[in-house]
Amino acid sequence: MEIIKIDSKKNKNLTFLRKIKGDNKFLKENNLFIIDDYLTFLEFLKNDKLTNISYKVLKVFTYDYKIVDFIENWVKDYKKDSKQLDLRVYLANKEVLRDIFKLDNLKIAALVSYELKRNIIDLNDIKSDKLNYVIVLDGIENPGNLGSIFRNSLAFGFNNLVLVNLKTNPFNSLSLRASKGALFYLNLYFINEYSNFLDFIYQTLRNINIDKKEVGFILAQNEVDSISIHNLNKISDFLKRYKLVFIVFGNEESGISKNLEELIFSEFDFMNVKIEIDIDSINVSCANAIFNFVFKYLFFK
Repeated sequence: MEIIKIDSKKNKNLTFLRKIKGDNKFLKENNLFIIDDYLTFLEFLKNDKLTNISYKVLKVFTYDYKIVDFIENWVKDYKKDSKQLDLRVYLANKEVLRDIFKLDNLKIAALVSYELKRNIIDLNDIKSDKLNYVIVLDGIENPGNLGSIFRNSLAFGFNNLVLVNLKTNPFNSLSLRASKGALFYLNLYFINEYSNFLDFIYQTLRNINIDKKEVGFILAQNEVDSISIHNLNKISDFLKRYKLVFIVFGNEESGISKNLEELIFSEFDFMNVKIEIDIDSINVSCANAIFNFVFKYLFFK
């Protein structure tokens, strides 16, 4: 670990930070993201769980010597990856950093790289002797919703999320802040095109040695044939038939895509489940929290 003091606001590292902090295309293309929330960064450092994504801190910008001391102790204790030892910490002017990010409460800006080690569910991710629950998010576009769903998922112990045709970057600043670091504990699987969805599912089944007949889908949506989430007996009878269940949540405005529906309907057993309410719909992250609660405590004990 190297600690470098920056005296000039024209320093090349600050210039680089200023250039990339809002360049989502550059960050995504280079598998980079910036943590600009102190609590999220602390959660990131605390996490020692191995997931299908590996992370590496490249640079940290701060003005707080206490944070520098904390990071230094973390690096000394770090056991997972010796590559973290080449981390660089830059001590910069408080007002300069806050001006770059336009955040009054900014304490830290950490540049992190990530690598998708595998994009398929395997036996390390599920329990072969129990019913398993995998969340599918279709076309989510609000980063706040996405981050909240990450927090919901971790809170209820559902650690596998399939992200289909996402409209937002899960590593952007708003999503990171909303998740409060929850996504670092999760397995995230990325499917950019609907045409790749079935291939992902069948590769997963081969990988975990589960037959197609042992897989079911629950779609969280208000359709004519949707049953109420309160109809516990019917849901229970459905779930008893399977070892692996995918629960699908759709886009905030348009719901679950017809493309995804057709793929699921053509190949697998499914059930539409709704939350009975007096309004047209509720926020997708709220719906996810309700489903997680019901399924966790009634069906996935």
